[in-house]
This record gives sequence, structure tokens and C-alpha cells, in this order.
Amino acid sequence: MRPLPHNAEAELAVLSSVVLRGQSALYEAMEHVGADDFYLPKNAAIFASSCLCRSCVPQMKRTEAMPKPWVSSAAFAAAMMSG
Repeated sequence: MRPLPHNAEAELAVLSSVVLRGQSALYEAMEHVGADDFYLPKNAAIFASSCLCRSCVPQMKRTEAMPKPWVSSAAFAAAMMSG
């Protein structure tokens, strides 16, 4: 069976923008992709946890800042380094 087409660099770019730009980037990404759109399981897990973290604070308005660190940069880096 032939592997599905994927682009690890594109997945990393989406995740990096969410970590670096925060909530606005997460909303923008959520309009276009879901966790199941990621080919690499670790990337899907990071994206899903980012979305879940936002849903943990439903009383916040979309324009309010997300409490930091809502995605731990250490956890992000560890996930990216793991195989």
C-alpha cells in the first residue's frame, strides 16, 4: 500500500504559528484543519490538545487573550523531538 501524501514541514509550520502567535493563529488554523488532517500522530496530538485547551475556557470571548502558557513550549519541543 502506498503511503498517503503528507508534508511534515507544513504541519510544523501550522503548529509553530499556533505556539508563536497564540489564540488568533489557533482560530485561523481551526477554520481550515482539524487534528485528523495531520499525518504525523505527534502533530495531531499537539493540535488536538491546543484545541482542547481553548475549549477548557469557554467563558472567554474570542478576542480575549488565552492564559499563558496554554501550550507549553517545552511540551511542544519535546513532542517535536520524539520519534
